[in-house]
Order: sequence, then structure tokens, then C-alpha cells
Amino acid sequence: MRLLMDEGEIIREYRAALDPRKQIVILADQNCTTTKEIAQFLLDHGEKVDRRLLSTGVRKKKAVPEQMPAVQVEYAAEDPAQETELTEEPKPVPEEFDQTAKTDAGKLQLSLVPGNLIRACAVVRMYGNQKYGDPDNWKQVEPKRYRDAAYRHWLAYIDDHTAVDPESGIPHLWHCICNLAFLAQMEEY
Repeated sequence: MRLLMDEGEIIREYRAALDPRKQIVILADQNCTTTKEIAQFLLDHGEKVDRRLLSTGVRKKKAVPEQMPAVQVEYAAEDPAQETELTEEPKPVPEEFDQTAKTDAGKLQLSLVPGNLIRACAVVRMYGNQKYGDPDNWKQVEPKRYRDAAYRHWLAYIDDHTAVDPESGIPHLWHCICNLAFLAQMEEY
């Protein structure tokens, strides 16, 4: 079995998941393989896996619209007199739909933010919500504590880039990202 993701990354994502069964489906989709193969891989690497996944081999299907829109294809006419009708100048686009006038200057291009950055922060936030029971409790903590926590997790990451927080089982780098996100939200610039 050839995986698209690094083996260590697969194991870290599985360990960090709040719902391991769902994470196996996600990992199978990301690696273009079956849940059975991912479950066997994790089992071979000493991870605890629901053994029912070894018999199913289900692969997550991509969402497909139930009804695809009809597409009309125009072919060049055999009669040269008719061909001119097919090659006429296009009609002008109404002003309200004209994308050449759309200006995005000065607007954030949020699509440039790596998705794994957002996912890492979300995993830590989900753990925190589970631990503290309040999704807004982070707003009650003074910024200095987040600076200290970010620094501790950063140093742990520098010492061993594969290390996970012993309490949460989540990579130190992800905790650092979340602490920095809190600071970015709290600090005034």
C-alpha cells in the first residue's frame, strides 16, 4: 500500500482525533485508499483500532450533485455559410456581471491560509472545549499566560518536532498555533 501522507503524520492525526473511527475515514480519503488499509496500517504500527474496520474496507465517496447540468456542445457546421453564425462576436456582458471591474485590492485572500493550520487550531480548540466545557473560556485568560504556553509548546517542538503534549496527546506545534491564534485575536495592533 502506498500512502500519500507521511506515516508519522497519519499516526499523529489519528492520535489527535476526538473520533478515531471518523478520522480513519478522513485519512482513507486523504490517501486515496480504503478504511481497511488505513486501519491495518495503524494496527501494524501498534495503534488501537476498532477491528470491525478491518473487514469493511469502505472508502469515503466524494459528494456528487444528483443531477448534473446539461452541457451543450456546438460543432463547426459543414456548410461554410452556417459556420459564420457559430463564430460571431460574443454578446457584451451586462455591467453588473462584468468581472473585469471587480476590484479585490486591499481585501484578504483567505484562500492563501494553509488548511492544516486551521485544522490544527480546531483540534486544540475541540480538546479545550471538551476539557473546560466553555467555548469562550479562552477570552477570560490574560495574554501573558498564552505567551508563556506558546513558548513552552514551541520549545518542546524545537526539542522534538514529533513530540506530543502528554496531557492531550496533541502535537506541541498545534498547541503553539492555537496559543498564537488566541494572542492574535486578543492583542491590539
